[in-house]
Amino acid sequence: MIATIDSIRLKCSCGKTARLPTRYAGRRVRCTRCQTPLRVPGSGSSVEPRRERSRSDSRSHRPAQEASWKTRLASANRTSSRRPASRTLDPYAPPKAHLAKKSTPAAPTPATARRVLPRDLGAEAHVQALGIWQRISALILFALTGILLLSAQTAVAETLGVALFGLGVFFWWLGSSLIRYQRWARNVLGLFTVLGLIATMVGVLVIPSGVGQASNLVSGAWQLATLWVLFGGRSATVFHKDYPLPDERRVEWWQSPFFFLPIVAGVFNAMVGVALF
Repeated sequence: MIATIDSIRLKCSCGKTARLPTRYAGRRVRCTRCQTPLRVPGSGSSVEPRRERSRSDSRSHRPAQEASWKTRLASANRTSSRRPASRTLDPYAPPKAHLAKKSTPAAPTPATARRVLPRDLGAEAHVQALGIWQRISALILFALTGILLLSAQTAVAETLGVALFGLGVFFWWLGSSLIRYQRWARNVLGLFTVLGLIATMVGVLVIPSGVGQASNLVSGAWQLATLWVLFGGRSATVFHKDYPLPDERRVEWWQSPFFFLPIVAGVFNAMVGVALF
């Protein structure tokens, strides 16, 4: 802060520099930029002579300069009078609303955190065995399609061959999706199994033969076991959204009972059919 002959140069800590008339010496003013209160140095401050200006320049600029500073000081005083008086902050007071909004979000609680289920290779083997049988069914339909199309003599046989081919494509897609543990495949296969179980129950009521009853009971037991794999027990957890993705461990689906039991049931049903007809 340096005083000149007819004005006082005042510099604020924010970098703002201003010149005030000498009559403000010893008074307290506020910076027009940051509103920081400053004390204007008195007559004891160091005086820096400045270059003399022409009388015309000093007369033309001095009144305008003094008027502008009067306006700025008046506006600064009005602003300071509107501000509330500073008070000591209470360290035990709750945080303000604007500070609470800027606070970081809380970490998820254990109840909302996503859990990770352990991988069950045995359950995966049961589900994949069912998917393999859907693919086998698709291959059988493809073979029947080829036989019909090669020996087709009528348009009805060709239409039936095309329908069997489309059904085989669907069952192949269903088996592949089931091997990847997709829930829509589980729901579709469960629907087909329920319809087959209803047909088996009707067959039990209609067929009076003891051999036919045994065949229906075997088919019904297989269908109930399929529903248990898809919707109950440990195997149903592989369709959960929190079940982990497959890793390098190999799933031995050929060792699952749901892979070789259909072979036994099919052989038994074939023997029953031969005995009945």
